[in-house]
Amino acid sequence: MTVGENDEDAHASEPNESNPEVSASAGEHPGTVKLTLAEQQQHDIEIGELVRMRLQETHPPSIEEMRPKSEAAKELFSQWDQLEVRNGLVYRRWALKNGADVMQLLVPGALRQDVLRKAHTGMTGGHLGVKRTMDQI
Repeated sequence: MTVGENDEDAHASEPNESNPEVSASAGEHPGTVKLTLAEQQQHDIEIGELVRMRLQETHPPSIEEMRPKSEAAKELFSQWDQLEVRNGLVYRRWALKNGADVMQLLVPGALRQDVLRKAHTGMTGGHLGVKRTMDQI
């Protein structure tokens, strides 16, 4: 999930501080326990441990600490300086070729298919172009 951001509108695209609840199974099912998006990031099998480290630490963990971690966690570890915490959620700052920055939400694995499906179906799906798709997500 990507949130477009220019330096002028950096605060306009920040996530809502209420941190919306999301079903743990990425779909709405009666009787399921609701977890916030931040909780889902922290409990994710692939990225959860690194997300928790980034929320608690300002300095990256040692290479030795990262050896037994998942490939996804190691990839994010290599981008530690690009990871930012906003309202309890971890994002990756990504610089585009045109110089603009975007904040990419680290989407928990359980939600990825749902996010991709919603971005590519219905009235908002299809070929909107990069900017409109990024705005949609």
